[in-house]
Amino acid sequence: MEAFLVLADAVSADPAAGKINMLGAGWSIIGPQSQASGISCFIRMPWDEAQDQVQFTLRLEHSSGSPFLPFRDRDDQLKIGGSFAVPDLAEIDEVGKSVPFNVAFALPIPPLPLQTGHIYRWVMEVNGEDAASVEFAVRPESPADE
Repeated sequence: MEAFLVLADAVSADPAAGKINMLGAGWSIIGPQSQASGISCFIRMPWDEAQDQVQFTLRLEHSSGSPFLPFRDRDDQLKIGGSFAVPDLAEIDEVGKSVPFNVAFALPIPPLPLQTGHIYRWVMEVNGEDAASVEFAVRPESPADE
């Protein structure tokens, strides 16, 4: 199995075509002002490794590995999770079976209370194991002009 993540200014999914639309994709530095963004997630696995249900979780953490806790009134880490069903192999034609099973999904992310001058990492778990990650930095605020 392979998985990868792409950060973008905006993302949307086209489920009928199995595609992701991205605007301003591929950045690794943002800010310093908080802004909405998106993350595109891709998972590919050989058909013989695919299970009936695939579970995924995205979590945001500091570059040190400590959890990002965005809620002032709770100690909950920012996590987004879900699952998807793998199509029945008997219903897939021979051409479809010749390439890996592919899932792509997009998650819009609202502005988050990120600290300027820090590095963060989105990590995607697939079936309970870390499968992909992408780091990004938040620019420090410029010193005030004197």
